[in-house]
Amino acid sequence: MRFGSKWLGWIWRCISIARFSVLVNEVLAGFFPSTKGLRQGDPLSPYLFVMGMEILSALIRRVVEGGFLSGCRIRGRRRPDFNISHLFFANDTVIFCEAKKENLTHLSWTLFWFEAASGLRINLAKSETIPVGEVEEVDVMAMELGCRVGSLPSYLGLPLGAPNKALSVWDGVEERVRRKLALWKHQYISKGRRITLIKSTMASMPIYQMSLFRMPKVVARRLEKLQRDFLWGGGNLERKAHLVNWEVVCANKEKGGLGLRKLVLLNKALFGKWIWRFACYKENLWKQVISAKYGQEGLGWKTNKANGGVWSRDLEGDFEGNILEHYGGGSLGPEFWLTLEDGSIFWKDGRNGQFGVKEAYSLLVNPNDTTFLKKCIWVDRVPTKVAFFAWEGTCGKVLTLDRLQKIGWQLPNRCFLCGCEEETSIEEDEGEDSGAISNAPTTTQDPANITLVGQTKGAQTMEITNDGGCSIPQDPSVVVD
Repeated sequence: MRFGSKWLGWIWRCISIARFSVLVNEVLAGFFPSTKGLRQGDPLSPYLFVMGMEILSALIRRVVEGGFLSGCRIRGRRRPDFNISHLFFANDTVIFCEAKKENLTHLSWTLFWFEAASGLRINLAKSETIPVGEVEEVDVMAMELGCRVGSLPSYLGLPLGAPNKALSVWDGVEERVRRKLALWKHQYISKGRRITLIKSTMASMPIYQMSLFRMPKVVARRLEKLQRDFLWGGGNLERKAHLVNWEVVCANKEKGGLGLRKLVLLNKALFGKWIWRFACYKENLWKQVISAKYGQEGLGWKTNKANGGVWSRDLEGDFEGNILEHYGGGSLGPEFWLTLEDGSIFWKDGRNGQFGVKEAYSLLVNPNDTTFLKKCIWVDRVPTKVAFFAWEGTCGKVLTLDRLQKIGWQLPNRCFLCGCEEETSIEEDEGEDSGAISNAPTTTQDPANITLVGQTKGAQTMEITNDGGCSIPQDPSVVVD
């Protein structure tokens, strides 16, 4: 690579002066020099490895150009074929070739030349020949190369090469969620903790797969059913009443919900990130593959129409109104200076004009004019389980005795505190002069006026006072007006 003799001397000195010693009966047996290789953890190792792989990459390119190795050809629409012959990542190498014995013979010769030129030896015992699709006599071809036959692995739980539209691809996700639920089966988990577990665990398990494949609606319904049953029934998934509609639960807390996410809309928002990356990234290999297969429109901001397959432009309409294309010179602020030759693309609702999944999801959610006093319920110092109960009360969904009687339970209705009046839901106790807040969620007709103040060392209680004469003693931690 035409390095100077002085630089080569430095590198050789760093490698050749290493000395090693071994312990014999817990006594050092003297030092001996290294004859090959580098010391464990030597900082030169990654740099020398990259330089060595440049030699292998050049050899493979020359073999492909000579027609001795085919590589993986991407056939596009009236465009030149795009050929991928090899990929390098750290110390892993993937080489693509046609399933023919001649290709593997030429590849074997190429690896031999690389060993002779670099002094490195490829460990074929740790290498695999992986067939894609139905390949005949794959054992014979693997023997020609001197390695074993393998199969496509899985990455982050996703089997590589699986049909993206098959429902079976998502079976592993549902199975992992059910296994996680089995661990919580015999634990008492408050509803506040259930919200946290749904957001941190159950909803995050399919994220990677959702960012690559379109989730079928039937799969989304099954996974959301597991979330609903866990929220209202606990780890046993008991059949308990779902007190609040799932659409309301999935609304933002500012809109009177719990801030959970609809999986179908989240799937679209994650796909939108790839549309954004396609517009912004110019030289990425995956963009070159997509562009070669489908072609480009709009000076490279988007692809031609792509029906079917993993890549699709069906989602562009969801975000098109929020993408700004900017060409030519000028400035959109000190951090967005563009030359006459360059263009750029900006996201209206994102930070610094950048795409964000959170903002994209908010655009896809059906807008509503509901406002909710989030700061009165979801207070940092108040336990989530207490805030959840207050949220249920605000929605008018607390299972009081009168509500249980309405759904068929045969119970005597008497207040447990005074024993005189009937126990009724909060919104029925609030009369016309109760002063209920007017901008509460529209899911209830007469929502209660609830304000959580904070938490003390004592137990959290609520105060409910109405004209019926029933009063719960006040505690400074929680106040219900």
